[in-house]
Amino acid sequence: MDANSCCDDEPRQGDSATSSLGHQEVAATSLSIEYLEKQETPTGVEFSKNEFILHVEGTSWTHRVVRHIRTTSWPGRFTLTNQALYFEASGVMSYETAVKIDLSRADADQVKPTSTGPWGAPLFDKAIAYETSELSEPLVIEFPEMTSSTRRDHWLTLIKEVILLHRFILKFDIQNPIQAWEIHARSILGIFRLHAARELLRISSLSPANFLIFLLYEELPKGDYVMTELSNTIKQKTSLRPCSANSILKG
Repeated sequence: MDANSCCDDEPRQGDSATSSLGHQEVAATSLSIEYLEKQETPTGVEFSKNEFILHVEGTSWTHRVVRHIRTTSWPGRFTLTNQALYFEASGVMSYETAVKIDLSRADADQVKPTSTGPWGAPLFDKAIAYETSELSEPLVIEFPEMTSSTRRDHWLTLIKEVILLHRFILKFDIQNPIQAWEIHARSILGIFRLHAARELLRISSLSPANFLIFLLYEELPKGDYVMTELSNTIKQKTSLRPCSANSILKG
């Protein structure tokens, strides 16, 4: 995948500062894509076709992640793709087989912020709880940090974007594989751009709605109308086109 390969317009006179920032964002997005492409597939998992890692934490070179099960806690690796969530508990020499949570038919209300603490006491507001029939009890994941809950909020945002992506496909009955993949690709590139902007600007308070299309449509007063128009546009696509979101990811 190469975000630089998409047809860039020639910069106009007087637009040098904007053009420079734009090229920096493209370069940062490409680095974000390359970094995530290098991440290991969760233990014991075979990705489905067109499944991409969108975010991962809990490795030796990223922030710590902890799963809480009643009064016990397990550090591990947490991975988000455009299809599912995966948690792998840390073993002695490697990770244990991943627990998978399918997001393709989930509801945004199933994932919520929550608090954790010693012996189950709700002391630290830095976790998420995901309720699903796939598990006997909610999946509770904590993202420890000293002060804010920035990491937790970022994860919540990305998970909800993936859930809304699948809800869009189901709601508008998008069955053509090319059309469905175009929807995935637009959302995936939005997430990559958000990663790049956070890294480039070193700002954690960026508005995700500026990058994540389904989160944006969910918040807009006329978002349902916009989504209907988007579905009509997508359903006219019958092949990959140069510079489309899916052609960038496939490239």
